[in-house]
Amino acid sequence: MKKIKGALFLLLSWISFCTAAQSTAEEWYDMGLDTGKDEEKIRCFDNAIRLDENYSNAYYQKGLVFIKLLRRPEAITLFSTAIDISPKKEYLEARGDAYLLEQKPTQALNDFDQALKLAPKNTKLQLKKCIALVETAKYTEAEPLLTAVLQIEPLNNQALVCKGRILYGSNNIYEAKKLFEDLIKKNPSNADALAHLGRCYELENDIANATVFYQKAASLQKNHLFAQAGMARINARQSGKPCDDCPTLPLLSAFARKYCLAIGNSSYKQFNDLDAQPHNDAKAIGERMKKFNVEAQVKIDLTVKNFAETLESWYNLVENADVVFLFYAGHGFQKDGMNFLVPVDAAGTIDSQQCITIQAILEQLQRRNVKYVVFIADACRSHIQAARGFTPKGQTQNQVEIKPNGQNQVEIKPKGVGNYFMGFATAAGKEAMNGNGPNGVYTTAILKCFLKGRRIDDIFRCARSEVEKLAGKIQLPESTESMSEAFVVE
Repeated sequence: MKKIKGALFLLLSWISFCTAAQSTAEEWYDMGLDTGKDEEKIRCFDNAIRLDENYSNAYYQKGLVFIKLLRRPEAITLFSTAIDISPKKEYLEARGDAYLLEQKPTQALNDFDQALKLAPKNTKLQLKKCIALVETAKYTEAEPLLTAVLQIEPLNNQALVCKGRILYGSNNIYEAKKLFEDLIKKNPSNADALAHLGRCYELENDIANATVFYQKAASLQKNHLFAQAGMARINARQSGKPCDDCPTLPLLSAFARKYCLAIGNSSYKQFNDLDAQPHNDAKAIGERMKKFNVEAQVKIDLTVKNFAETLESWYNLVENADVVFLFYAGHGFQKDGMNFLVPVDAAGTIDSQQCITIQAILEQLQRRNVKYVVFIADACRSHIQAARGFTPKGQTQNQVEIKPNGQNQVEIKPKGVGNYFMGFATAAGKEAMNGNGPNGVYTTAILKCFLKGRRIDDIFRCARSEVEKLAGKIQLPESTESMSEAFVVE
């Protein structure tokens, strides 16, 4: 029987060879397009390539078959060959799609950019570029591009899902959930909307609902990559392992030099006392950091002089560090785009030179060549002109007046900190709540979310959701980041 099968295989191979010799590359290519069987398609395109090694369309079509068969790395190689021969739009687009499926959004973004140079008004390509930008957390760049797409195709489901991803990626989880829920009402079989609604619940730490929506998406669309990744994260979290989609990200435990400075200012001389909460907050953050082997310093009630001396000493300590955490609880405010931290002996009418800006701290850390910077500010960001003297006891808002200095204040943007994340307890111009427990509302949320196995950026999304549960819409945390690569708390 084996001899018969072997002879039959040789006969078929000989027939194929003879037929290939009699047909042109174009004829084999056309036969590949006409047949419905994947194996036959591959054989036909192989014969076309054998007769013409520069037949770019044959490489491209064979790559599409491999995508269908989930042989994506091989497909990428075929698309690359086609691009080397002739860099056509459809080849670049196909390779970009494959890179997205392989979770390589940076490479995908490059391909979509190249394809858009060949077809700059192609709405489909613009949307794919937007998706790649979202995958790389470049939400600010993605937003105007998506707006342009939605102006042309306002009901495009992929575009609307992308809009929701931008919303929750920018910490607007409530708005994202509403958008996905509306999409699901219109089409209960919208697997993408179901999967990303699951992600919203996951970011809110509502694992039960996240699981439900991930499973619904997976049941509607087999091999839904986003739903599968979500379930893998949940399973990893429940097993105590690092997040499943972060195997290539650095771990906090692997960093050799990691530091934390936690500051709690409460006993103000000219402003309302904040009782013990900022002290408790700084101590709690310091203790949490020590559990992850982060060298932590806790400083209480820093004056203008103490603040400056502490920071200067700390800057020297953390030079060339892998990661630094800086936590501040106390009075704060925002003015002209600058975020100020207030020493306990600041005068009733504050000269801006008495206070410390977060932006200036970031600039100093940049000069010290710190790789990762995580800044957490549990403070108000309101600015209302007040009379000199104490603000009424019990009022949560820090009321200050800036003494004019004759200069226009402009935001200092750090030029060299490649990976920084800043989490603010509340939105610009708003107050931060104290809460009823030993810690402030935002610190309570951070402590609840700062757990093993989580990406650092996911921790702040989780904290925002926790604050919403505790304070409703009264206090909405904000964050800003420049993260080319996140790390995992492990």
